[in-house]
Amino acid sequence: MVYAVETVLSHEEIRFDLTKTDPSPLEPGEKFDIWIDATNIEIYTIRNLKISFVNSFPFSITDLNQSSIIIDELRPGEKKTIKFNVKINKDINEGMYSLNLQYYSSKLSAVVSKNFDLSIKTINVIVSTTNIRLNPEKARPGSTANLEIDIINNANSAITDITAELMLDGTPFASIGESNEKKIRQLAQGAKATLTYDLAVNPDAALKVHKVPLSITYYDQLGSKFTRNNTIGITVYAKPEYNIDLESSDVFIKDQNGEITISIANKGNSDLKFLSVELLPGKDYDIISNPRNYVGNLDSDDFETVTYKIYTRTSKPAELKFKIDYKDTYNNDFSDNLTVNFPLYSKWAAQNLGLVKRNMMWIDIIAGLVLIIFLYKFYKVWRFERDIERSLITLYRNAMKWLRVKLKL
Repeated sequence: MVYAVETVLSHEEIRFDLTKTDPSPLEPGEKFDIWIDATNIEIYTIRNLKISFVNSFPFSITDLNQSSIIIDELRPGEKKTIKFNVKINKDINEGMYSLNLQYYSSKLSAVVSKNFDLSIKTINVIVSTTNIRLNPEKARPGSTANLEIDIINNANSAITDITAELMLDGTPFASIGESNEKKIRQLAQGAKATLTYDLAVNPDAALKVHKVPLSITYYDQLGSKFTRNNTIGITVYAKPEYNIDLESSDVFIKDQNGEITISIANKGNSDLKFLSVELLPGKDYDIISNPRNYVGNLDSDDFETVTYKIYTRTSKPAELKFKIDYKDTYNNDFSDNLTVNFPLYSKWAAQNLGLVKRNMMWIDIIAGLVLIIFLYKFYKVWRFERDIERSLITLYRNAMKWLRVKLKL
């Protein structure tokens, strides 16, 4: 911020030029930096020049250790810049006030004071934001949103050349199709204008309230330039999304007990916090284990499994009933009731699918009986024939004869 140069000329050997103050204009109660050039206008070198700031109402130095600046050497025609950080008393009215410096002049053998008149203005909030609207109210990552900001001129006269810039650098937002800088030629006293921005939200945007700076510059009727910095809060939010599925089971038929494993996967942008999964009672099964499992926090794109032990009461496909409790990123509470398909089969179907082993005991019993009968018949024939080969042939013929009689062939 460049301040009007003020030059103090005299027969002194040092010329002081006030170059700028920052910020500008100056307001009651604020701190500011002041830059002053010291130029040697004599033909000899000035050494050990000590320039001191004089506390005089309404100005005071912010750091007493920095109240004096020493220039070791200032050659003829040489210019050096000094800076002081100054505070303005808050209980003052608008007007011109003197800021005082002192230095010792070897030429005059006396302390010399230099005064600089500074204008102090009480600047009211001329332009203010009165209403902010975001559609949708909460922006979703990877989506678009429309931002509308109402500004109003609170001054007693018109303001001109208003520029409103939404500072999107470092934020997860980008302007769509147009600049993030809006211009208004003129705004009359008490008039209101609406700034409209179309924004794209980064797919990886964090779910939180993002602070976006809004800088508004304008000129008053005297041509003075002003800048007002505001902060706009834009909420990025995504509703939790997850899948719950039957991961595995060793229970397939009626009247069987065993374990089932359920998987829950977070497929959304929002974390699932304080997650718990409860298996609710159902007519098709009994719950043997603890029905409630606490999972904890489940991050986006992560999954966990929980296991239950149950006893089945049907051979038909059933549904497992669950209650899911959790919080989202903003600590909003959610509670969902849902079902998971639970395939159950008849004993015969489960055996055909290889889910249950076949009961082969009756086949073993029959095979054993056949073997015993065969050995008994063979022994009887062998006792008569006393020859193994003829005994087997005779036994075979008798068996064929018996089958033809039974089958009436």
